[in-house]
Amino acid sequence: MPKPLDIFVWITGSWKQFHRRLPIDVLGRLLEAEDKLWIIDRPLELSTVIRYPSRLLTPFHLIQDNMHIFTPKLCIHDQIAYRSTVLEEINLKLFEQQIMSLRRPESYPVYWMMHPSFWPYSRLIKDGYLIYDCYDEYTQTP
Repeated sequence: MPKPLDIFVWITGSWKQFHRRLPIDVLGRLLEAEDKLWIIDRPLELSTVIRYPSRLLTPFHLIQDNMHIFTPKLCIHDQIAYRSTVLEEINLKLFEQQIMSLRRPESYPVYWMMHPSFWPYSRLIKDGYLIYDCYDEYTQTP
């Protein structure tokens, strides 16, 4: 019998307004009952909590039986933290404790990232598959 999957999908923005929900919804419907799909919402940090305090109360949302939204908590906005090695390491450690603890030991992990700003989190991946699905041109300036 194959191992169950734990699929972690980093999304940009919030799930309600995420423009690529359809492929993730379809994936969630196609998974086996023992598989889990974790949608990693934008992390909470001080500026986000100030703007959206209600997000602090709901770190987990169940969309369907095997599909969940998880909102991690970081010390500082990840795009600011990457300017400082120390802050980046603190954020990565916090992220690792929260996200990697969701993975079941008997599962096979798949990590799906859709934006270059999530790339530093790839350093936490020790096994499984990494899908880097960068679908927009981020090197262009307006």
